[in-house]
Amino acid sequence: MGSALERFFAHIQQHSSSDEPSSSAGWDELLVLAYEEDTDIRLALPLSASDRETLRLWLQRINRGHCSETAFYGRRSVLTKSFFLTIAGKANFLCQTMCLRCPTDGVSPLGETIPIAVPPISSQSSDAEKRALYRARVVSALQGPFPATRPSKFGNRNLCVAVATILGRGVRKKDADNLVKALLDDMQGIIYDNDSAIQHLQSHRFQYEGELSYHLVHVNGVGGDLNSDVLDLRQVPSFLSGVPGF
Repeated sequence: MGSALERFFAHIQQHSSSDEPSSSAGWDELLVLAYEEDTDIRLALPLSASDRETLRLWLQRINRGHCSETAFYGRRSVLTKSFFLTIAGKANFLCQTMCLRCPTDGVSPLGETIPIAVPPISSQSSDAEKRALYRARVVSALQGPFPATRPSKFGNRNLCVAVATILGRGVRKKDADNLVKALLDDMQGIIYDNDSAIQHLQSHRFQYEGELSYHLVHVNGVGGDLNSDVLDLRQVPSFLSGVPGF
């Protein structure tokens, strides 16, 4: 591999060990330099769709012929804990542990952890009165620390959200995905402008022997978007089974 290509893979290793947001323009420049050194062909920036396809095929070729698949991987240290004294302690740890997939936008590096002491409901509930009461309780719980007279806490920033739902004794088990839909809807206008800004969502469900049922939510702003380190956004995946689009 030429030195430019080595620098490109070294940058992959460095970026994967960092929490700094990735830059699509930075990746493109490194790729163009590596490609030129390997092929003596200079591609112009910004890259056209056909040039991106050329680079994708080139990377596919060198990946097979000159380096292992592990060259595209990097290491990142993970803080973990193997023992918890309480359900609340574990829920806090899971929600507040830094996401390894979403680089922060740097505006609020630690994000915001929000306990919502409201009995959770399932989004599948057809009881309109129960749904309205749940919304009123969530809004009331949020408006103490986040007054409605102010703009939403995170505005329209891209977001990574982790939710832990703790169900007390005697509460029927509910699907983890259905437990968060109503909550995320009702946080709109207070925590963020619209829940469409959430690009990564984790949902944890716990059952325990205590009386109180509640949500614990952690929200963090994301730098860039999940496409910033993807070379070809046009390539359609192949499927062994099923029919995409239906």
